[in-house]
Parts: sequence; C-alpha cells; structure tokens
Amino acid sequence: MRRHMNIFIGLLALLLTACSGIAGGPTIQAPQPAAGKATLTARIISTVTNKPIVDTAIRLAPINRNLVDNQPIFLLNESTSPGARTDANGDVVIANVDPQEYVMIVSSDMGDHAVVTDKPDTAKIWKLESGKVLNVGEVRVKYP
Repeated sequence: MRRHMNIFIGLLALLLTACSGIAGGPTIQAPQPAAGKATLTARIISTVTNKPIVDTAIRLAPINRNLVDNQPIFLLNESTSPGARTDANGDVVIANVDPQEYVMIVSSDMGDHAVVTDKPDTAKIWKLESGKVLNVGEVRVKYP
C-alpha cells in the first residue's frame, strides 16, 4: 500500500511540474465573470529580464474616446481602476470588471508605472466583453 502511495505522489508531482512552465500563457483558471461583467487573464513577462514579473500590481485603465477624432484617452486611478497582483509565475486574473476597452499598466509599490504597448509609444488596448473571460496570453512589458 505504501509503495502505491509513493508512486501516486510521484506521478502527481510530475504532473504538477509539467503544467507549471512559463510558455503559453497563464496556468491559472479564471472563474466565469458575474452577470454583466468581464474577466482578463495574462502572464506578465519583463522584456528587461525575460522572466515573469511576480508579486506586482497589474491595473486596467479604462479607455475614453476623444469626441473630436475618437482617439483613445486613458487615466489610471489607483483607487478605482480594476487590478490584481501577479502570482509566482507572473500570472494575473482581473475578475468581474466592467466590459469596455482598457490599457494594462504594471505598477510597483513605489509608484513606478509601465504601460503595456502595442508598438513603441502606443498603448495596447484590450476590449473586454460582457460574460467572457479574455485570456491575452503572454504580455511582455519593459519593466522594471
């Protein structure tokens, strides 16, 4: 009996190790969002170190559109902008947010911020839809 238990524990450890690599995006499962809400999942990777960014605040800054030319405008409000912290793998789940367009911002506890960009000097915009989980996969950002 003890031998079977050791084999079971060994196989379980092997399975957990195989599922924990950094390639391919978040390994955590996000729950379905509440009615009328959306959820975003991502794995945040530093382009400086090429490693996951761990235990760091990730915030979503809502997009507003300029009435004249429809250009996106965003403002991070640290008290109201939705967010969550990355885990030990750099994975983040920002659950039950209002469905709309957002820019993702990496924030240090010391007040440093890095906006996730699409191309140099252009913030990447994600559109979250009601009732859906948006897995954006691996997100690379110049941070710290």
